[in-house]
Amino acid sequence: MTKIPSPKRPLPTEVVREMFEEMTGEPFSFSERLDIYEHYVPDTHYSDVSPPVRALADFCLILFNSNEFVYVY
Repeated sequence: MTKIPSPKRPLPTEVVREMFEEMTGEPFSFSERLDIYEHYVPDTHYSDVSPPVRALADFCLILFNSNEFVYVY
């Protein structure tokens, strides 16, 4: 099975906001820098992980969703 790479999309670095002046009602716009994405590391996709790790994740989900696990204090 071949892995299809997902397209990388650039994260926004700034946003242009448009507002209206409170007293005159004149529209104005300004640019706001987004610093939230400076050190952002995206989560790993399910298809980017090796099969043994995916199998372990599926096994853990099975355990967490079992009735026996729910009633363990």
